[in-house]
Amino acid sequence: MIAAATTARWRRRLLGLGAAVTLLLLLRWCVCDVLLVVERSMWPALEGGRDRVLLNRLAAQPARFEMWAYRCEKDDGTADIRIKRVLALAGEALALRGGDVYTGPDAAHLQRALRTQDQVEWMRVALPGPHVARAQRWRAESGTLQETADGSLRLFAGATGFHALVLGSVGPGADSVMDDCVGPGGLVHPGRHVVPDTRFSVQLFPVGGCLKLLHELFGDVRGVIVRGDKLCLHQELDPAAQSAAGSSSGAVLCTLPASGVLLHIETLDGMFRITAERAAGAQVLYEAARDTLNGRALSRWSVQLDSGDALLRPVDLSRDVHYFFGGGLASVAAYQVGADSCFTAGDNQPISADSRSHGPVPHSHLLGRAERILLPRARARRLN
Repeated sequence: MIAAATTARWRRRLLGLGAAVTLLLLLRWCVCDVLLVVERSMWPALEGGRDRVLLNRLAAQPARFEMWAYRCEKDDGTADIRIKRVLALAGEALALRGGDVYTGPDAAHLQRALRTQDQVEWMRVALPGPHVARAQRWRAESGTLQETADGSLRLFAGATGFHALVLGSVGPGADSVMDDCVGPGGLVHPGRHVVPDTRFSVQLFPVGGCLKLLHELFGDVRGVIVRGDKLCLHQELDPAAQSAAGSSSGAVLCTLPASGVLLHIETLDGMFRITAERAAGAQVLYEAARDTLNGRALSRWSVQLDSGDALLRPVDLSRDVHYFFGGGLASVAAYQVGADSCFTAGDNQPISADSRSHGPVPHSHLLGRAERILLPRARARRLN
């Protein structure tokens, strides 16, 4: 009798264990799954070899700029799983211009695809790389700079003032912001494309002389000037751009307190914008359209001080993801996506194998939307 009771108890346990395993398998194949990211094509949003991502298998059709996992079938009959960002949806035409995404029903009706602020932040790439010390990210051509204990920089003007370039790449010269990429070994490699969409975040304080922070894009120079405690707009534009810019160069944007103001000076999605971070939230001080499709190759940040010394605290220099057609699509003006499929691309463009090489992804090959980074805990966050 005791043996029969023991057998029944073990039978119940085994049945419960079997039900739990079955439920887990159903959850994995029908509801959600956890996937280890093995490639670096989505850097810096995802880190290959480290991040474990939660996939939502119940997600409906993909939306633009979401990250999705899919099955990619190879010519040799094998297949692997990839995670990429969706750029164009079924039936849409896609063009990549100046690093930005343009979509529409056909090639004659394309518009720039805009993102949410969260998506913009998740797709931002720090420059020139985490391995470069803060003070080494500046190349002083006249005057000197000194890093303080709290990470601030004090600029000292020499006989000809102070002038420095803020490095935007690990490549030789590094004058322009480039689309540097992370290779399979984890090292940063110089990019080949100039990136117009860039942001310089810096805390500015009142100065005794005249301090300029400038971004030169194809000969169009915009930025800010600090004179005493006044933060002013600086613009050197051609007549056509001047008429669209609104405020004239020299216009006072705000008064700087002794404690300083954190500014974001950026060009993004065809707009030039100056934003101040305040206790009540972000305040846009200036905004105007800016041409980022001009073909001349230059996107350079510089800092100038005419006399004396100045203190500033650089937060970071970053760029947007820079999309481009490559390989067999290099000469394509616009790509038409077929029905029941989507066009994908990796954020780490130079090394990404995506729809630019293997074509659009059929909806039947989609495995799920990437919802969150689960591990490591230090990187845990939502993705869509």
